[in-house]
Amino acid sequence: MDEVPDPALAVVERALGAGPYTAPSMSRLRISDLAAHTTSRALTLVAVDRDEVDVPARALALVETARAIERLAAELLTATVVHARTVGAGWDEIGDAVEVTRPNASIRFGPAAADWLERSAGPDGLPRVPMYRSPEHLADYLDRWAAERGGPERAHPDSRAVSAGLRRLDMVEELALLRTAANTRVGADALPLRDLSALHTREADLLERLADSSGASGENGKSCENGGSGGSGSGEDDKPYRSEAEAARLRATELARLLAIQDAAENDASRAAYHAGDDEGPPSWAARRAPQIQQALAELPTHDGE
Repeated sequence: MDEVPDPALAVVERALGAGPYTAPSMSRLRISDLAAHTTSRALTLVAVDRDEVDVPARALALVETARAIERLAAELLTATVVHARTVGAGWDEIGDAVEVTRPNASIRFGPAAADWLERSAGPDGLPRVPMYRSPEHLADYLDRWAAERGGPERAHPDSRAVSAGLRRLDMVEELALLRTAANTRVGADALPLRDLSALHTREADLLERLADSSGASGENGKSCENGGSGGSGSGEDDKPYRSEAEAARLRATELARLLAIQDAAENDASRAAYHAGDDEGPPSWAARRAPQIQQALAELPTHDGE
């Protein structure tokens, strides 16, 4: 019997530490979403109401629906081009696919591709899906949509026709993106304290999971070498990860402390401005706190050798 997808399954997987979807998976998910919307709208034209045969106003309503489908189809086409660009297709190849010249393809679809690239990159460097639902909720919804409306030839063995084909970042890939964001978002482009604290918390979680994985591998290796007699493993493989995880956790804790100071300063500024009837600039207490926060940030340890 086919497995019925659990509406909360993907969300639980993410909460338990599953990595986010890759950038190509995000753009492909958007195609699935638009295809489902376009198909659902087109299906409304299949059944025939008798008034639609003889009444001009009802016939015109069909025209309006067809126009809406046309707009959705155009958006779907753009989404497929954006996905093709995301996975590395060139404008020459895209032009051939849509039967236009390379310059015309770039002019027509280039802005949409650039906009998607900008909006789909989160502040922590991880892929984001700039749509109305989280990727997990959207993929789960589309799994159920496909199971209810797709024919048997399109049914996936476990009824997860959409999410089963999407790929998530593995721990190493996600860690690399997080660290790139932490090391490159500096100065005027620096991440807010709240985002930076969350980033280092996630970094520590990943490092601890990598340490657990390395420890388990070392333990299994020693067990095999000992002819299956067991063993606790050397523990050497996971030491670097444990050390880095501890440092990342300390950074996150310190950032949380600084965030509390910042929030207190902002609240004080708001109260003082309210009582003074002045909305211009922070009061002196908040101004004195700002250098303290900046100095503490500058003293935070960074990744060795990075």
